[in-house]
Amino acid sequence: MIFDTNTSESLYSQNPAEILSNLYLSSYKPAQDLILLKQLQINYILNLTGYEHNSNKLRFEFDYPPEITVKHIIMADEMEVKLSDHLNEAVEFIHNSIHNNPSNKLF
Repeated sequence: MIFDTNTSESLYSQNPAEILSNLYLSSYKPAQDLILLKQLQINYILNLTGYEHNSNKLRFEFDYPPEITVKHIIMADEMEVKLSDHLNEAVEFIHNSIHNNPSNKLF
């Protein structure tokens, strides 16, 4: 299989999908678009990311304005990593973010 960087780049730039009321799924590029986040009235972000290679710096880390609460769940982007190991932490953040206050929006 030939890796097409143009296709890959377009996947990262796609618009977010509203998967439940007030809950959006996105890649890192839309999640860093402050204009888009403001238009969607996003006030919570759940970021699942790992560290940069040979570094303690998070991949796709971004400085959000103080009105946006961000939760980072550290996990490597590798086949061996089990998303289920982080599911409870993610669900708890989602629940506390939007279930307890239906006007909140999470990205």
